[in-house]
Amino acid sequence: MDALKVFLNKNVNVFGPSRVDGDDFLDCGFVTDIQNGFLLLSDEEKGQPKIAINLSQVTVIAVADPNPELKPLPGGKIHRFKGPSEE
Repeated sequence: MDALKVFLNKNVNVFGPSRVDGDDFLDCGFVTDIQNGFLLLSDEEKGQPKIAINLSQVTVIAVADPNPELKPLPGGKIHRFKGPSEE
């Protein structure tokens, strides 16, 4: 769980396993805490959590900030996709 602390106070989109309808988006918001196997999200940076997502249901956490300061987790990679204005 400590490795996920890199996402604290970041604006993220959270995705789970693909379902029959193809919609794997779970929710989005600022990560306020990670505790007891749950990712807590808020609508505002450092706001009160609005939802708790069980980490066992999470397959991807995508940072939505335009220029996030992240480092890859051990054995992981960071992929930066160019936006329309960067092409």
